[in-house]
Amino acid sequence: MPLDASPTPLVGETACDVLIIGGGPAGSTAATLLAEKGRRVVMLERDRHPRFHIGESLLPLNLKVFERLGVTDEVAAIGVHKPGARFVSDEHGKHTAFSFAAGLNQDYTYSYQVRRSSFDEVLFRRAQRAGADAREGMRVLDVALEARGRGALEARGGGALEARGRGALEARGGGALEARGRGALEARGSGALDAPGGHRVTARDEAGAIHAFRARFVMDCSGRDTVLASAMGSKARNPHNNTAALYGHFRGVAPFGARDDSAPLSAPDTGAPLGAAEDGNITIHLFDEGWFWMIPLPDGVMSVGVVSNPGFFKRRRGEPREFFLETLRAVPSVARRIADAELVSDVTTTGNYSYASTVMHGDGWLMAGDAYAFIDPVFSSGVLLAMASAEMGADVADAWLDDPARAAPMARAFEAKVKRAIGSLSWLIYRINTPVLRDMFMEPRNRFRMREGLVSLLAGDVHTNANRQLPVLAFKGAFYALSLAYRLGYRLRPEGLVRVRAAAPAP
Repeated sequence: MPLDASPTPLVGETACDVLIIGGGPAGSTAATLLAEKGRRVVMLERDRHPRFHIGESLLPLNLKVFERLGVTDEVAAIGVHKPGARFVSDEHGKHTAFSFAAGLNQDYTYSYQVRRSSFDEVLFRRAQRAGADAREGMRVLDVALEARGRGALEARGGGALEARGRGALEARGGGALEARGRGALEARGSGALDAPGGHRVTARDEAGAIHAFRARFVMDCSGRDTVLASAMGSKARNPHNNTAALYGHFRGVAPFGARDDSAPLSAPDTGAPLGAAEDGNITIHLFDEGWFWMIPLPDGVMSVGVVSNPGFFKRRRGEPREFFLETLRAVPSVARRIADAELVSDVTTTGNYSYASTVMHGDGWLMAGDAYAFIDPVFSSGVLLAMASAEMGADVADAWLDDPARAAPMARAFEAKVKRAIGSLSWLIYRINTPVLRDMFMEPRNRFRMREGLVSLLAGDVHTNANRQLPVLAFKGAFYALSLAYRLGYRLRPEGLVRVRAAAPAP
């Protein structure tokens, strides 16, 4: 409801240099870095830590950000060592493990699997220790973005967007835009910005009291809540990648174990046991309509999830729990591992609908992480993209506070770098369900260092120099060549290209 109609009291206004919406990995990263630069930072988190969140598998390039934040040892203490990623295909009857140590970047060769409840709290408390005014249980209601005399852009109640003043446009409820003339800046209600003194943000605490903030710079790190993009109507779904997921936590999942890449999936039935200890890899089990993840967590827990297209989940009959278990049991390599496992959590469902905002930054504000864009989680890229973009965004905000003109080219470079990273990962994501890419994963070749290039992408090394880009380009070139062969009826097998019985449709 509009703030000027609320019966709850309005707490006095708090001034700050930077207000950060969201206290997840992106928000906490930005808050720590800015606070350590001496900036007055307020961070508003809707929930209270610790709280559950998906996205438990980190990438080696996360370590670089951990070092800058000074949390490397804390993360190691709560995580499971992750040496790489394994892909399993029942269709091919085999698996392939990719060790991060075999990538092009030898500076970061491992990562961690973490409970996000613990991980996010480590980062949040780090921001508090750095001096950020980090508050929990605070739901942002309204954001009025002031454009230094050119008018205010107001997001009211997390829904409508309103602009006031010279040459401004008004958008209400995501509807049409309306020109508003050339008058002076106008304030309407307690949620509007009434002076060029900074952006105005209001939030409600758990007791119902309304808090007001005046910030020179606003960073939206609200994740998939997409506070600013939703208010601006700039959030656009990506038609190329719409998926959904079911997931839960298990105990007693059989470890895949260390085996030779040539060992068939049926090896346990011929006397080769799976192994007694989990090796720490994330395992991706491929099946006809999507893929499963298995992520080893501390205390013998395994995070297990299935990702597929919405059509697959529409076939569900009954409760999500039963559908989830039936889906797991339908794929032999997965069924064997969960045969004696116990589900120890609720089964959660979520839509992984990919999206991106059509704008990323403006005069005194920007979006970072999932608040700007979200892509499919198959390559565990979400937390890395969030923290890396927040790190760069914090540098932009710090520069803007001193000199907006100097920050402008930094903001453009920030946007280009984030888009390039998303594009690099999206190339793989859009093709993960194609037979050609799955053949390449199961039969990896290192001609022109292609396998090393692929490992670097899987490790999140998306900001590579030209020398590291060449193996990735070679991998992409091989994909397109094999796609042509696929259309002509050939598929990649251990002995090379093999003609299949009938020509297949285009991947």
